[in-house]
Amino acid sequence: MKKISLMFLMGVILILAACTSENKDSLVNIKLSDSENENVEAAKADLSQSEFNDAIEEANKETAKENNAEVVDLFEGATYEAYLLTRAKLTQESFDKAKEQDVFATEVSYEDYQSVAEALVNDDEYQGSYGAYAAKSVQYLTPKGIPN
Repeated sequence: MKKISLMFLMGVILILAACTSENKDSLVNIKLSDSENENVEAAKADLSQSEFNDAIEEANKETAKENNAEVVDLFEGATYEAYLLTRAKLTQESFDKAKEQDVFATEVSYEDYQSVAEALVNDDEYQGSYGAYAAKSVQYLTPKGIPN
């Protein structure tokens, strides 16, 4: 079931691309609103950085084992910071500032960003695999995650 959910999600967001590092005060050197900061804090409460990284590592290990491969990186470009910024539900202005700083790929529209951000808030159906779901969701927002 995880694979089906992951593959479906991948198909839905293949058109997306580009998020990199940011922090609460220095999220891509843009000033976040109070609500954006609250959303970042809620995201941290829902999924810690170690849970996020563990989910990626576990999914990569399982996939490598199933495919008899030594190393598999299904989540290239997915970062915890990208997850936080996506969960921040940026305003159009903040999103545009982030794009100017090459945080989001030029191919990603604000509408694409919003659809991924909305999907990440509804994590109930992904309990147990939310970390992998979140990582895969933000992967295609990042520069390294852009499909060729």
